Amino acid sequence: MVTVVMAPAGGPSKTRVAARHLGRNRPDSGVVYTGVFLDVMGHKRLLTAFPPEHPTLYAHHMTIWHFQDGGAVPDLPWGKTVPLKVVGHFSDGHVQAVMVEAPGAIRPKGRTPHITISTDGIGPAASRGMLPSGWAKVQGMVTIKGKIGWVGAHEQVHFEPPTERYT
Repeated sequence: MVTVVMAPAGGPSKTRVAARHLGRNRPDSGVVYTGVFLDVMGHKRLLTAFPPEHPTLYAHHMTIWHFQDGGAVPDLPWGKTVPLKVVGHFSDGHVQAVMVEAPGAIRPKGRTPHITISTDGIGPAASRGMLPSGWAKVQGMVTIKGKIGWVGAHEQVHFEPPTERYT
């Protein structure tokens, strides 16, 4: 059985995400994290190229900034659709993810740019701990698209500029 924790962005301008995966001690208001949120076709293309190996499915977004990183929310081109080129794949008994190459202005600082595809039930943050040396290079070209947006304390994806910024 596959549990879908986060649905791809698309259709409505706001998509609900699972609160238990937003992190502990998140702020009560403002931006919790920013990212590139896959559209429906990007989600399908990713899962076709890399079928889930674990029962809890994510394949939702690439994080750019998280409130636990500290600092101000980066100034981003909110709502812009951008390509993400898949350049690596990682899987072990607990987590499966792909490393992506993002356009320069939206590359995460201090993070390996990646998308968690599936886990054995642990949170998607576990994929952050994977060292770049553990990734297998992907043969061929898989490019997916997503929109730049943010998730707030009320667990919804937004594509318009935030009015409150967590610093």
